[in-house]
Amino acid sequence: MSPTSRDGPGKPGGRLLCREPGGRIRLRGLMARDCALHTAHLLRLSPEDRRARFHSALGDRSVIAYSRGIDRDHAWIFGAFLSGTLRGVGELTPVTGTDEAELAISVEQPYQHVGIGKMLSLALILVARRVGIGKIRMSFVRDNHRMRALARDLGARTVATSGVLEGIVTVPPMADRRPRSPCAAR
Repeated sequence: MSPTSRDGPGKPGGRLLCREPGGRIRLRGLMARDCALHTAHLLRLSPEDRRARFHSALGDRSVIAYSRGIDRDHAWIFGAFLSGTLRGVGELTPVTGTDEAELAISVEQPYQHVGIGKMLSLALILVARRVGIGKIRMSFVRDNHRMRALARDLGARTVATSGVLEGIVTVPPMADRRPRSPCAAR
């Protein structure tokens, strides 16, 4: 089956989850020791992609400050590596005092449109489900068609708020995995 085929077994919604752009994609969690990799990835984003990711034009110093300032004790960050280089990042940041979190995705331009953003999002949705997050919010500027499509693919309900769009994904709770007592059915 070709990488662009739209049908076949194991393809969610009849679509490929990810097409590999000339290399194997490796997903892993990013830790504090990966701060330099995270920063380098964000600095490689084009001006348009920085605007799409941060909702405004950010210079290098602001990007560096953002990366260094992430509260890694309270956020989940996954990276997509191609040929050993970080090319995409997904960040899930809980909103204090709620069962909600914010999801942000960035993928470098040459690696967009191959499913890396979707793969990162799905991994973070699984994390959210595991830790009891009930809603994930994805905010994006109106002209960010890639995030709009991703939100649609994830089943998000999209609403307009103060100049940006917000996709809201409801995360189903984990099934109770404890063995049921035979008496519980009565």
